[in-house]
Amino acid sequence: MGGITVNGVLLFLGATVLQMIGTTLLPASRGLTVPVPSVIMFLCFGIGFAILARLIASGMSLSMLIPLNTLVLTIGSIAVSILLYKENVPPTKLALLAGSGVMLALASRI
Repeated sequence: MGGITVNGVLLFLGATVLQMIGTTLLPASRGLTVPVPSVIMFLCFGIGFAILARLIASGMSLSMLIPLNTLVLTIGSIAVSILLYKENVPPTKLALLAGSGVMLALASRI
């Protein structure tokens, strides 16, 4: 497996940002009935997943890449739901999600 490079980190961040934009556009697409946000959402997801596929094909560890991507997207989605969509997230839910993030980080080290 290939090591972590600056280019790999930048590509990973780009893929994650694109997927976060796609996730943020889900409510704006109104169930994929509004064309512009729906198309942008699909483009963001498609390009983001294509970048991840290239990173995996280049030798980046799948067991590290996917859990890290999932963790970043989960935290980002919570932040977007609170800051942009003004959703109320109970502290218990935040604590459980934080705990699952710690467990995911520990599991990826084994």
